Amino acid sequence: MDTRRKIMSSAVNLFARNGYHSTTMEMIAEEAGLGKGTLYWHFASKEDLYRGIIQAGLQEYSSFVENLQEKELTYEEKIRAIIKFKIRFYLRHKPLASVIMANLDELGADFKKRMWQEQRKNNQTLADIFLQGKEEGVFKIEDPLLTARAFNGMVDSVLFSPDLNQVNGKVLSGVLENLIFRGILKT
Repeated sequence: MDTRRKIMSSAVNLFARNGYHSTTMEMIAEEAGLGKGTLYWHFASKEDLYRGIIQAGLQEYSSFVENLQEKELTYEEKIRAIIKFKIRFYLRHKPLASVIMANLDELGADFKKRMWQEQRKNNQTLADIFLQGKEEGVFKIEDPLLTARAFNGMVDSVLFSPDLNQVNGKVLSGVLENLIFRGILKT
C-alpha cells in the first residue's frame, strides 16, 4: 500500500472510531506509522485529507461506471453490476461512509461544488445506460436522468442506513434488484 493510501486508511479508521473533530493529524501519523512531516507532505491539513478520502471514493465509483460502459453487457447486467459494486464498496468501506455522512459540513463550498459536479457526471453516465436501454425497448422509463437520480437515491439511502449491519450483501442485492426490475406490485 502506498503512503498516501496508508494515510487515508488510517484517517478513515480514526475518524470512524473517534469522530472527525476528536482526531488529530498527530494521531493519524501515529496510526499510519509515519512521521508528521510525511503526513503533511501528502496532505496540508486534516480538511485536505478528508477531501482526499472523499475524492478517492468518488473516483473509484466513477471509474467503475465509466469502464462498465465499455463492456459488452446487456443494460440489465450493467445496472445489476452497479448495484453489486455499490454494495461491495459500501461493505468494504463502511467506516468511510459513516465518516462522510457525519462530517459533510466540514467541506468548503468549492469542494462541495466539485463533489456535486462529480455526482451529476455519475448520474449522467448512469442516465446514458438507462437511455440506451429505453431506446432498445429494455427499460420502460420516461426520464433517464430522473431515473438515474432515483436509482442512486434509493440504493444509497438503503446503504447508508445505520441499521444495515444485519443484512448481508447477497440479500441486499436481491432486494434492490427486485425493486428496480420488478417493482413492488404483484402482477
